[in-house]
Amino acid sequence: MPVLKCACGQTEAKVTGEPFGMINCCCHCCVASAKFVADKNTAAKTNGTSGLTSDGTGNAIVLYKPNQLGEFTKKPEAGIGALQVGDKGSPHRFYAKCCNTYLTGAHSTFLGLNPNALYIEDGDKNSTKYNPTLAPTLGHIKGTANVPNVMRKFAFDPAAVPEPAFSIMPATVATLGQVSHMLNLFGPKLKPESGLTVQAGDPSIEVVPITWE
Repeated sequence: MPVLKCACGQTEAKVTGEPFGMINCCCHCCVASAKFVADKNTAAKTNGTSGLTSDGTGNAIVLYKPNQLGEFTKKPEAGIGALQVGDKGSPHRFYAKCCNTYLTGAHSTFLGLNPNALYIEDGDKNSTKYNPTLAPTLGHIKGTANVPNVMRKFAFDPAAVPEPAFSIMPATVATLGQVSHMLNLFGPKLKPESGLTVQAGDPSIEVVPITWE
């Protein structure tokens, strides 16, 4: 069973079932948020738990439904930090404050978990890093490494985004079933007890500055 876990092990939640896709989102908001957390602690870069792709051009995302992430069985004393982009953004990105590990982007209809913070545990509680190529990438065959880099149009440096790259999120990148999962019109939504919902205006929310306008 996959486990979403921070670098130091103080934050942990079980994940059930299979993901329905994987992308690298290169938009300003996703990359700036992942970089905001990575810059808090250089250890996140050296131990491989950064939310950024290895080249820094995208935010690595494994897509799950909201009900596939269990409650956090371990929570750090420092808590789980919430991020919003700009003063008017919505607080739907989260990280573990204990060691500054980026955890997830949490939307009401889907979750974008950080594959670098996912582990597989065996019966003896031994864990190995989750292999993201096991996830079905949007529009690609499960088991391939061709994760699509989407939203290149809104990247900090569009020319640096590697192939396969797409200006936005074209219909050809996602199957009908994957689009249905993301919209999740009739499925369970993210619940407050997940620990990943914060009311707008909460003083604990950290603001990722907008530097690209």
